[in-house]
Amino acid sequence: SSGINAESQSEVHRESCDKLRLLKYGTPITQIFSKANQEMYDRRRRCLLEQIDAVIHHARANIPMRNKDEAEGNLQQYLLRQCPKVTGLKEYLLDRNYTSPQITNDILQLLYRSTLDMLLTRIKSAKHHGLIIDETRDISGVEQLSIVLRWVEDDYTIHEDLLGLHQADKTDAESLLAILESVFLSHSLDFQSLRGQTYDGAAVLQGAHSGVGVRILAKNPKAMLTHCLNHNTNLVLQEAATLIPLICKTFGLIQSICNIVRASPKRLAIFKEVQVQSSDDTHANLQSLKPLCPTRWTCRTSSLQSVQSNYGTLLETLDHIGSLGGSSEGAKAAPGLLSCMENFESVLGIDVCLAIFCPIEEMARQLQAKGINARVVLSLRAGIINQEK
Repeated sequence: SSGINAESQSEVHRESCDKLRLLKYGTPITQIFSKANQEMYDRRRRCLLEQIDAVIHHARANIPMRNKDEAEGNLQQYLLRQCPKVTGLKEYLLDRNYTSPQITNDILQLLYRSTLDMLLTRIKSAKHHGLIIDETRDISGVEQLSIVLRWVEDDYTIHEDLLGLHQADKTDAESLLAILESVFLSHSLDFQSLRGQTYDGAAVLQGAHSGVGVRILAKNPKAMLTHCLNHNTNLVLQEAATLIPLICKTFGLIQSICNIVRASPKRLAIFKEVQVQSSDDTHANLQSLKPLCPTRWTCRTSSLQSVQSNYGTLLETLDHIGSLGGSSEGAKAAPGLLSCMENFESVLGIDVCLAIFCPIEEMARQLQAKGINARVVLSLRAGIINQEK
């Protein structure tokens, strides 16, 4: 027995066994396993590429990928529909490790880094760029600093690209500048390449003595500091409009009407019913009643136009609401609003507001275009001055 065991461990015996397997199977076992493994790797690679394409599709369309029940998530359901087209995808999805939230987040992070690296390569080729930053809160209340770079290609194509949203636990000038310095350092960007910077009117950004803009100017005097033209226009328009009683009364009336009609499903249904009855064309695209934007004064034209186009309908609606009686706020306010709308001053106020706000809103829309330049701004300014005259 010991002699047989010794013989089975000899080199000659192992070589003979390998030759016997080769004669029996035609292909070495190691090669068979290697081929099977390679086929499995190829299938998994195709499945992974399909998963990456699905993640890109959902991220690009801003579609939530997960649900409380992972099996019912949008990403999982999308991949299940692709199973007939991709060999091995069904088995791939059964192993939840490959489609876990951690793997999905890793894919998103890799896509972000890849995209950002390509973007930074193009930005650095421009040598000079401008900086746009703003503070905003996400849905969970976390304060974030958005950082955008504006740059121009050799063919004078203008770009404005977001570098990212960075959490700002403190919103003083020193802390915000520290975030900027960290971002510039991590992306190998240089403050000396800045040729412009623009922010809204917040003191922490535009402060004349210790704002972020002044601190950047201390590093690079060539980084010209500019107050956002659109934000500036909004502030000027707000300040000027509050000094004109006719405009104040008109906006107050429109806000009250929108609040009364839109706050109650019953009153809104009355408005829509009267609107349909007043329309000659039953298939017409009837304009809904739009509320005033509370902060952006350059975005109030749509509300003014909706009230003007539905003026007769609103008169009938308010009359109907008042005739119903009751102790609700709408029933009490409707007669007074109806009386105001029957006054010529209200009609005149809407016309005056439209004459002022329409061209300014169009200018504000063009000021937000990434291709804006000084020549266009001066042209828009001259056009507004001539039109208001």
